[in-house]
Amino acid sequence: MEKASKADDFDILAAGAVKDLGDKALARKIYEKALASLESGNELLKFARTVDEKLDDKAFVKSIYQKAESVYTEFSDYLKLGKEAFEVTGDAAFASGIFQTAAATNPSCGQLVDLALAMAKDLKDQDAAIEVLKQAQGAVKSNADFIKTAKAIQEVVTDDKEWTDAITFQLEKREEFKDLYADFINREQETKTCAAKRALAHEIVEKTGDTFYGAKIYRQAQELTRNFNDFIKLAKGIHADLKDDASRMKNGSATFTRMWKKRALTSVIW
Repeated sequence: MEKASKADDFDILAAGAVKDLGDKALARKIYEKALASLESGNELLKFARTVDEKLDDKAFVKSIYQKAESVYTEFSDYLKLGKEAFEVTGDAAFASGIFQTAAATNPSCGQLVDLALAMAKDLKDQDAAIEVLKQAQGAVKSNADFIKTAKAIQEVVTDDKEWTDAITFQLEKREEFKDLYADFINREQETKTCAAKRALAHEIVEKTGDTFYGAKIYRQAQELTRNFNDFIKLAKGIHADLKDDASRMKNGSATFTRMWKKRALTSVIW
């Protein structure tokens, strides 16, 4: 063992321990020494396959994947790792944890959708997939992003009719008003003030009737609102355009309106 310096050298020694001596405990010690010498995520993935074939020790194999997780930093690597870990160990919860690490790397909308589909189809973890799809909705930056996310939601979500009906409604609107949505999406990225966001939200609802998208822009306006007059304008805009219809803001435009009315009154006290 003292002369072994590479993972392949350790593998030769460990394979000999198993084949010639029938000693898997010794082989594991050799592989543990090899593991300590590996720093490349891709090498660790290859090493995990080797160990699984020779030892059939899932706990040890998971420790190799955990080290790979600590080495990787990119979304694509975590996605690859999660799929590989599930294929080798069959442990959906373990792989889901790796996928959740991938979701925390600030990935694009498309990447999040791919991740959610992998969680739903490969791991059968619908709850985790739905949380990632919600994250993908917040990362939409183009009409193509929305369509990809919407189709994934329709495919994965089976027990939330309100959500899927809203998605179907929005897909129909975006098909009907393609040119308008191209302009709306560009302006969504460009607008940086609460007044501009309010104006955009009102225009979306007025020209397309898409109160779901309008609600999204009103929420962006909320984040930019600072003074009393803007609080009042925001509450009035939401009340007029969304009609206090809770289904149009998923979590409730009515609740949102009441919140801002209360915030405005509180601002007077301040």
